[in-house]
Amino acid sequence: MSQLYARLLFICAVFCFTTGAVAQLPDCDAQRYSTDIFPTVTVSTSVTYGQNVTVGGVTKTLLADVYQPAGDVSTRRPLIILAFGGSFLGGQRTDMDSYARKFARKGYVVATIDYRLYDGNLFAYINQSVFMDEVVKAVSDMKAAVRFFRKDASTVNTYGIEPNYIIIGGYSAGAITALHAGYVDAAEIPAYLAPVFAANGGINGNTDHPVSSAAGYSSDVQGVWSLSGAIDAQNYIDACDPPLFMTHGDQDAVVPYGAGFLTSPPQVPVVVNITPVFGSSVLATQATAAGVPNQLYTVAGGDHNAIYANAAVLAQIDQEGSLFLKQNVVCSSNACVNVSPAGSQTVCEGSTVALSASVTCGTSPSYTWSGPNAFTSTSANPTIPNATTAASGSYTVIVSDAGKCSGTAVVEVLVTPKPQLTLLPGSVSLTGCNCNTSTVVAKTTPAGATITWTRTPGGNPLPDAGSGIDQVTITQSLSSGNFTYQFTATLNGCQTTGSIPVLVP
Repeated sequence: MSQLYARLLFICAVFCFTTGAVAQLPDCDAQRYSTDIFPTVTVSTSVTYGQNVTVGGVTKTLLADVYQPAGDVSTRRPLIILAFGGSFLGGQRTDMDSYARKFARKGYVVATIDYRLYDGNLFAYINQSVFMDEVVKAVSDMKAAVRFFRKDASTVNTYGIEPNYIIIGGYSAGAITALHAGYVDAAEIPAYLAPVFAANGGINGNTDHPVSSAAGYSSDVQGVWSLSGAIDAQNYIDACDPPLFMTHGDQDAVVPYGAGFLTSPPQVPVVVNITPVFGSSVLATQATAAGVPNQLYTVAGGDHNAIYANAAVLAQIDQEGSLFLKQNVVCSSNACVNVSPAGSQTVCEGSTVALSASVTCGTSPSYTWSGPNAFTSTSANPTIPNATTAASGSYTVIVSDAGKCSGTAVVEVLVTPKPQLTLLPGSVSLTGCNCNTSTVVAKTTPAGATITWTRTPGGNPLPDAGSGIDQVTITQSLSSGNFTYQFTATLNGCQTTGSIPVLVP
């Protein structure tokens, strides 16, 4: 039997990030996601997304405020998760309110989140391992938020989110959190951080809420938005990592613009270098070398805080950041997921539908297929043998790989019925012995098939009278005996073969 190999090739030639069945969201147009098109925003406050214990032993319930464009009817919108700054010692999720509203007015859904703050001894805070433990705790919390919203979007979809378009970001400590959450893969964890990650649930953390856990859902993100952020190792950013937008003042004395140290904040009674980090200028160079789409808006002469009170700077961040995310993430033509062959594919009834998915980045992808007739599979290459017309429809695969390529794609399959040939009543008519004519009349279902006849003994092709109803007249003389009329009916590339015995008296 013939097979349809509907192959899904996940290509990360430039970069790899989660995407939908098409190269962009369906609502992408000239204005949405880069222009304020919704005048008002609605906010759902205090949404519980996670729970975990602080350094000081306090169980912290983690909340989010969710911003949506009022009056928007779309149910497949990208989500941006934002974290506030404050040296991991202070701050609150409402600090990101103005940024959240700006994105929501453009059509995004935005969640501003809590994360655990350091509540231990301030002299211990300046120890590198203690400080990085606090960073990893914040990363664990942010990844739990990603999973929470991805689970919701994949099930009840309370907030009208497309689960394969999630972007994370933040300011200062929030940006440091987002950068580590977006770019540190399990295989890249340095030796000095291995016990820190292990103590906090591993690469994906352990902050899922015990009542409404989203454990098992992917923590992968599709873009990172960083205001004055840094990361502890520049080589975390490599091919197939998500696109990165950054803003940074080149005179930042708190989080270095280039390579430098994070120093103790004013709350700490001593001034020391805590840990070496790499700021936005270094990350831009690294991302470019790795082939990761990136953009850095450098504020010349800018510091760490005052630049974000400057209306002109804020307007530039709003314009450049939203356009970058639109062009490189939510409305990108450089999708990680490519479908080959594309469009509706025709399969003959009774043949085997063979689906195939693969990734070129990452090492341990998981596959979840779903489709018509209650079809499900976790194989990379599932098949549907002896397909019937009930197998026609859309087949969706969700591919997940920790920290690398993840996404969805859709293959459209059309199973067409084979033509059925029926002899009409009295279709075999012979006159006497050694007659020189006979007529065979047949009808195909559905109509429109082309029928080809031959006769044995003899083997010569017989005339084809057309499609639909086929009448064949035999002009040569037939002697007594048994003959067989063999037919092939072809419709839409599908064939049915058979034979009709004829007795000449």
